[in-house]
Amino acid sequence: MILIDGVEILTVLDGIRWSGARDICTRTLDFAFLYNPLKKDIPVYNVRVGSKVEWIENNKTLFFGYVETMPYNTDEDSIQLTCQDLTTRLIRSTFIGRMKGTLTELANNICGTFGIKNGIESDSTHIHNIVSEGDLTYYDVLKTACDSVFSNYTLYMDGDTLKLATNEVVNTFEIGYNIRSSSFQQSISDMVNRVLIIDNNGAVLDAIENTEDIQTFGLFQSTYNYNKDSKNNLADAQKVLKGVTNEGSIICNNDNNCISGRFIKIYEPVNGFNGIFEIQSDSHTIGVNSSMTLEVKYVTNG
Repeated sequence: MILIDGVEILTVLDGIRWSGARDICTRTLDFAFLYNPLKKDIPVYNVRVGSKVEWIENNKTLFFGYVETMPYNTDEDSIQLTCQDLTTRLIRSTFIGRMKGTLTELANNICGTFGIKNGIESDSTHIHNIVSEGDLTYYDVLKTACDSVFSNYTLYMDGDTLKLATNEVVNTFEIGYNIRSSSFQQSISDMVNRVLIIDNNGAVLDAIENTEDIQTFGLFQSTYNYNKDSKNNLADAQKVLKGVTNEGSIICNNDNNCISGRFIKIYEPVNGFNGIFEIQSDSHTIGVNSSMTLEVKYVTNG
């Protein structure tokens, strides 16, 4: 069920598309419905850019946002809408000044400014002190605070509530069962297996490395500048290490729980193991034969 400004649209055409990506935050809803004000046999719905849009399935609000664009061709009896959720306002709005507080306090402040419910939960008591001269958006401020608290996270809108995607496995996919098409790729193009920790003068203070990868693939070295404000420079430098990337793209039976930032299990036949993958981007097509396309990245064995 799709509502525009609280009115249910009864003439939605087959093929609703709901999509998002891990690094974008904003989720998009695309759909079309019958529309021609000149024809009396087609219901008339009032819609404009900025109209409130809500998509509900099984009594759960999956999308809450507004109409972003609405191209209309007078030769056709339908109109196509592209809608964005409310995080778009955080991403497009520039912040100027100082924002200080815990992650929860910052999230409450930012979400309150834009009329969004805050569902970000954190026990962190660290006080963030973020200053912007107009070079940061409200989303940048929130992401800066989240970066210092969480090692792996994805912000997303759950209806009208801003949340963090959790890392539990939400589904399992297998070739020949619920995967319709798939492709996988391994690469060492981004590999870093030794990191030198250096000071401002370039002197080496410490080093961390992945000995097994060095023996297998040879040396790929990078540097990390010591940060006096960091709680743990070794842990921060550890994040620079990168091993073999194992990525894939699968087209499978639709599951609305599978959104960017969440984990799924895939039987990947090239390597012959059950792997846990993180969803990097997702695109769901809802209709008579619902499906979804997931771009995924290997995390660990499972």
